[in-house]
Amino acid sequence: MVRQKSRWLLVRLDFEDISQTTRPPSASPLHLTATDIYRALLDSIRQNYGLVAGASSELKVLLYDSEHRLAIVKTSRDHYPTVRTSLTFLTQIKQGGDAVKVAAATLSVCGSSRTARNAACAELQKTFVNSQRPLNDGESPKRRKTIEKGLNDLEQRMKHVDSCV
Repeated sequence: MVRQKSRWLLVRLDFEDISQTTRPPSASPLHLTATDIYRALLDSIRQNYGLVAGASSELKVLLYDSEHRLAIVKTSRDHYPTVRTSLTFLTQIKQGGDAVKVAAATLSVCGSSRTARNAACAELQKTFVNSQRPLNDGESPKRRKTIEKGLNDLEQRMKHVDSCV
């Protein structure tokens, strides 16, 4: 019996500035889900490689973190190049009647779920560290509370990544 070998892709989605779009300001902000990303990626595969590639891609979007715009995509080892190039060609994601322009960047390609989880956690930590300025001894208690809240949020996101992958 042959074992199915997979690849996990850590992907960052960068969206167009919402203020530049034609959406009315009263419209609710776009909240994408893993299903929306899956459908857009499958459409991109079908558009660029045809129906057969779309049907045989064995694609799953395991996780999408909307705050940090990170997604973990699982595919078979044989179809990984097709999925990665289709991510490059992905230009928009539709949700209902709205479509938002997007640029997808593959941050990491992993051979196991453990290394994908570690790569996602490292990216979340790097994003958190880059968003915080150093804490000095004379800082206000309010700033300390803000940093503690951010660290707790980071810990919850990392647990969510552990449970999904």
